[in-house]
Amino acid sequence: MSTHLSSFLIFLMLWPHLLFVNALAADNLEINAKKYVRPMPANFFSRPRRVTNVLAKSEKAKPKPPLESEPRLEIEPPKLERENEITPIGTIVSKTLDPAKGPEIRVALATDVGFAQITSSEPLAYFNSKEQQLVALSVNEVKVQMGTVRERPGQVYRVQVASLKTNQEAERLLTKLRKQFTEPIFVNFDSEQDKYEVVIGDFYSADQAKTFMVQVMNAGYKKTWVSKFEQESSKYKEKMIKAVASSGSPIATANDRMTLAAQNDETSPLYYNGKPYRGQIEIFTNKRGRLSVINRLQMEDYIRGVVANELSPSGFPMLEALKAQAVAARTYAIRNLGQFDAEGYDLLATPLSQVYGGKGTEHQLTNKAVEETWGVIATYQGKPINALYTSTCGGTTESSEFVFTEPVPYLVSVACSSQGRSRRTEVGKSDKS
Repeated sequence: MSTHLSSFLIFLMLWPHLLFVNALAADNLEINAKKYVRPMPANFFSRPRRVTNVLAKSEKAKPKPPLESEPRLEIEPPKLERENEITPIGTIVSKTLDPAKGPEIRVALATDVGFAQITSSEPLAYFNSKEQQLVALSVNEVKVQMGTVRERPGQVYRVQVASLKTNQEAERLLTKLRKQFTEPIFVNFDSEQDKYEVVIGDFYSADQAKTFMVQVMNAGYKKTWVSKFEQESSKYKEKMIKAVASSGSPIATANDRMTLAAQNDETSPLYYNGKPYRGQIEIFTNKRGRLSVINRLQMEDYIRGVVANELSPSGFPMLEALKAQAVAARTYAIRNLGQFDAEGYDLLATPLSQVYGGKGTEHQLTNKAVEETWGVIATYQGKPINALYTSTCGGTTESSEFVFTEPVPYLVSVACSSQGRSRRTEVGKSDKS
């Protein structure tokens, strides 16, 4: 969505509806100030995020409190050893996030790349999947790339979350779990029980799986257990992801994805391709065997990086117009969360979704617009609208039924002009002025 004519946003889709909302019937388009309509994952605020403190090397992390009842383990922990993913120089204590910032969103910064260069002004942090915690690295610049392909062991351990009757139920749960966990998730059909089993993880030891199971249970999935899966090691290979320092020395490895975090989003954010970003950056191997680079952050932080790119604050320094853009961008994002689930992210950072430029593109005026519309979305009959907008117009927009499959009361034809105002259109009324 280009910015050079983004003033049309107000006239094409939002001005006719958002500014005249008080005149609409109760069951028509409305501005919903109830913050967010999509519930956040149960473990959203327990996920490791911003770094607030780095403990001394000699100080160990506090042990996790014991469960009220010992989780069921079907097998005895084997004596398997696995190469450490990283030798931590310190354990990082994560900061509790603000619920008002809304759900997490995954924005694709790049797909199908060979490597990703991530930097910060302070030492980076790395999410160690084995220990399920953030650890501090000794460098502030890493290059993440594909590692060597190595043979997988003959058995792995996974956490079983549910055993369901239908594949449709299993697929719905799989989609939900992918929004909550970064580990690989599988659906296995048990022909003897005639059930579809949903399992998470690919651990080399039962102890690793059991540790992760505690996290799954804390996310609200109480009936979980660890299962062992046999496989022929000679037929299964795994591609490793590795992070190397500027000197070329290896720093960390991961099975299929790597998550990096900054010690402080505000003062020392992560940089990718020379641009600063809030939140975390996750790099993983996609289905084509290449790397995808994803920015994981909270919704309001994401909207800050959208508004200034979709409606230039220098070209259109009108606060109310920027507030309308903020509502449109937020509504579009909420409506389209999970649009690219199959690829491992929600939205693209390009005009194919919304232009997102990260922290470096934020502006004082657009941030004010975001703050003054904090959590507000446009809804129709209680659901987020399909908040389509455009930067260019040929004189008149088209009604929904002539573009998509059916008419939508709030997507009706209106006149547009770069020099004058559009005609006021209200749902259920004529578009004549």
